[in-house]
Amino acid sequence: MFYASTHFGVKAFSLGILLWLTLPPSSVAQALSLAEAERLVLANDPAMRSVEFKSQALEEMSVAAGQLPDPMLRVGVMSLPLDSFEFGQEPMTQAVVGLVQKFPRGDSRELRSRQFQQQAEMLDESLLDQQLQITLAVRELYLEVVKQRKRAAINAEAIQIFTDFSDITRDYYATGRVNQQDVLQAVVELAKAEERARQISEGENRARARLSTWLGEASRLDLSDDWPSLPDPLPLDDLYERIKTHPRILALQKKINYSETGV
Repeated sequence: MFYASTHFGVKAFSLGILLWLTLPPSSVAQALSLAEAERLVLANDPAMRSVEFKSQALEEMSVAAGQLPDPMLRVGVMSLPLDSFEFGQEPMTQAVVGLVQKFPRGDSRELRSRQFQQQAEMLDESLLDQQLQITLAVRELYLEVVKQRKRAAINAEAIQIFTDFSDITRDYYATGRVNQQDVLQAVVELAKAEERARQISEGENRARARLSTWLGEASRLDLSDDWPSLPDPLPLDDLYERIKTHPRILALQKKINYSETGV
């Protein structure tokens, strides 16, 4: 009997290993880290891709605006008799071939090219600002989900404790060691913990729903149980200095430069 049970267990274990090896990669659940969530949203956000393409288009327009207009070839006929359309009928009939090239006045070409370049730089800074805003939103929602999950784990332990406490209180009440008020108090505390579990679950679902607007189906993956490691805030004086180089500030400065170039 022992040999048969062992043999069956080995076969079941081998079958389990075989099934696991044949599963497609997508069926193996993986925890989604905060860094991976940020990478996914920044790589797939269509609004950011649109701004990036607009910036590239403006850079190409900047190059084109700095060039001379394309020359035009002009071909025509003068004094051609309309009754016969013969070139040799009249001595004044002649064919005219010319090349026309326009030269814009002053530095208009260079200034127009500079304006397109400044527009492209303004969009580049706006794109960086948009990346920061999206990263902040994803971080806040991700951390909200992680927080609710950790609250749920702590509350689950509390439910188990209050359940045991309620059972013990009932046993003590049956033997006359506690009064009915103690039993009711234990039941109330257990009910509070269970209600808190429902609220925590709703909070996690709301955060995941909002996170799905950025990550799509990836938001349904299990999140990493490890609390993300984030850098410490900078001192206030350093923040004042760094805000001067914030992409939103730089984008406004580029807009000012664009207007000055237009003037």
